[in-house]
Amino acid sequence: IDRFYYDHPEKYVEGLYRTGIADDLHIPLVGYAKPIIRMPKKNKRGQWLNWSKTALPWMSIGYETQVAPINTVAFYNAIANDGKMMRPRFVKKVVKNGETIMEFPPVVQKERICKPQTVRTLQTVLEHVVSQGLGKKAGSRLFRVAGKTGTAQNPQGRDHSTFLSFAPKDNPRIAISVYVENGGFGASAALPIASLLEEYYLTDTVTRPWLVEMVKQKTIYYPAYGK
Repeated sequence: IDRFYYDHPEKYVEGLYRTGIADDLHIPLVGYAKPIIRMPKKNKRGQWLNWSKTALPWMSIGYETQVAPINTVAFYNAIANDGKMMRPRFVKKVVKNGETIMEFPPVVQKERICKPQTVRTLQTVLEHVVSQGLGKKAGSRLFRVAGKTGTAQNPQGRDHSTFLSFAPKDNPRIAISVYVENGGFGASAALPIASLLEEYYLTDTVTRPWLVEMVKQKTIYYPAYGK
């Protein structure tokens, strides 16, 4: 990142903006705030006002930004959706006495987050994270999973863990964003929760042996297990 953007960090941030990751999704929930990814600015003498020499590399791995999990999963939805980003929708319609009084149709937030070839590359990379990388435990013999682990350290030195995924990889039906505050590493804390939800949603059962063992030991909860 430094090699290509050190002299013009604003171009890197502009690139992030083009993907839609910083878009305001207008979520109708109390507490929602649009993402904050700050743009570097200079004063009249050409000196950076709100920037440091470490800002760019830190930003490239997710620090120095404020992006809510719902924005992140909307971005992963776009990758799964071949580049089209949809605005999250919580209610399809309101019905009273059998009559529809209000409807909320799907809203396209961004028609294309990047070039089609780039999206295909991202889909392959995310699948390889699960089939070959740190997210290997998320793999299933019943469906292919694409995802990415994440671990962030807060100022107190505790780890926040994340795992974002969608499945089945070639015909996605579900995308999941799991965030565990002070919960250890993404591969060990957030990934099992996402894996359990995927199996529950797509197959209504638990097949992965390590997940079954976690359920038995009550380190993860699966309400339908054992019925």
